[in-house]
Formats: sequence, C-alpha cells, structure tokens
Amino acid sequence: MDTFREKGIIDAGERKVIKVIDYLNDDTGLPKSNVLKYEFGDESWCAIRPSGTEPKIKLYVYSVGEQEQEANAICDELAEKITAQMHSVK
Repeated sequence: MDTFREKGIIDAGERKVIKVIDYLNDDTGLPKSNVLKYEFGDESWCAIRPSGTEPKIKLYVYSVGEQEQEANAICDELAEKITAQMHSVK
C-alpha cells in the first residue's frame, strides 16, 4: 500500500485518474482505513486495500453504463488494466 501511495495508479487504459482519496491520511470525515480510492472521469472508480487475513491486496471496481452489459465491460477493463499495474509495482 505504501508503494501505491507513492506511485499511485495513473490511468486505466483510456480512463485517467481525476481524484485520489486516501482514507488513511485524508480528512474524509470517515474512520481512518488503509484504503485508496481512484476516481475516473466517467463516474467509474476503483478502490484498493490490503486483505485483513491474507498477504494480498484487494481490488474493487465500479462503473456506470447505459446497460448492465456495458457497465460490466467497463468493470472488466478497469480490473484488467489496474491488475496489470498492481503486478508491476515493486
């Protein structure tokens, strides 16, 4: 998570990050939590956090589409692009 705080996720394919929320260090008004949320310009977002029980990082994605199929395709693309970046972070 420290590496993601330093390097971050820059983009997910054509989607560029427009906002990063750090729930551990930012003043969100919520309880502090080791979560980073990346918002993209098309209302989609992803959040990453460490697992509480295993040595791995979890990825959550969200998107909006005209139809469910479109939203699912966006989520799949986001997950693929971001997972690739997660695997390249050292």
